[in-house]
Amino acid sequence: MKKKLAILAAMMMAATMFASCGDDSSSKATETTTAPAESAADTTSEAETTTAPEESKPEETTAEVTTAAKVTLPEPVELPENAIGMAGISFQVRDSWEHRNAVGELLLNESSNKSFSATCNDVFITGNGDYEVSLEGWWCDFDEALLGWVGLDTTIAVEQQEDGTYAFKDYPDAKITLTEYQQDGKTFDLTGSEVGMEDNGQENHGGTIKIVNSWAGEQIDQRGIDEYECLTWQSTDPVVIKFTVTGLPTDKSDDEDVAIKFVSPEGELETAE
Repeated sequence: MKKKLAILAAMMMAATMFASCGDDSSSKATETTTAPAESAADTTSEAETTTAPEESKPEETTAEVTTAAKVTLPEPVELPENAIGMAGISFQVRDSWEHRNAVGELLLNESSNKSFSATCNDVFITGNGDYEVSLEGWWCDFDEALLGWVGLDTTIAVEQQEDGTYAFKDYPDAKITLTEYQQDGKTFDLTGSEVGMEDNGQENHGGTIKIVNSWAGEQIDQRGIDEYECLTWQSTDPVVIKFTVTGLPTDKSDDEDVAIKFVSPEGELETAE
C-alpha cells in the first residue's frame, strides 16, 4: 500500500512539471508571434519617411522665375502707309558703354546681352511739321556718367553728297531742323542752329543728328550748349528733342497721332537659336 501511494505521488509531481513546461512554451510562442507585428509597424514608418521628400519640389518655381526674366527682341515696327520713316532718340554713354543705337531698339549694355528698363517715345514722320521725341525713366546710375553722344535718329535713308554732307536719299530737298533739347531738367534753345546729319550705320542707313557729342567738342558749341554743362547724364528726367521737318511733298496734319510708345524691358536677352 505504501508503495502504491509513493507511485501515485510521483505521478502527480510529474504532471505538475509538465503543466509548468506547457505554460512557458505557450508564453514564448506568443512572444514570437507578436514580434513580427511590431516590425511591420516600423517598416510602415520608414516607408513614409522615404516618400515624403518627393512631395516637395520648390526648385521648379525658381526655374520658372528665371525663365520669365528673359527678354526677347522686339518685332520691327511697321510703317503706316502715310509715313516715310520713324524718328527717336539714340545715345551712347562712354563711362559704361550703355547705348541705344537706333529707333525701335532696346537699351542695351556693351555686350548687347542685357536690356535696361526705359520708355522711348518715338514718332512716325508723315510730312512737314513739328515733332517731339523723348526717352524716360533711365539713366546709367553713375555719379558722373559722361555721354559719348545723344542724337536724333531716323529710319529715312540718307546718302552722302559731293560736298561730304548727307541728305535724305529719296527726299533730297527735305531737311530736319533742331529747335530744342532737354536733359536733367535743363532746356537748350537750338533755334537757328545748323547741325549736320550722318549715316547711322544701321541696315536702313538712316540719318542721325548728334546733338551732344563728346568726340567733337566744336559741334557742341554750334548747338548752343555752353561749357559742356549737359555732358553728364545725372537723372531719370526725360531727355527730349524737338525738331521741325521741311521739304517733304506733304504736310503732317495738326491733329495727327504720330506717337510710338516703345517700352524697353529690363532683363537678359534670349540667345539666338
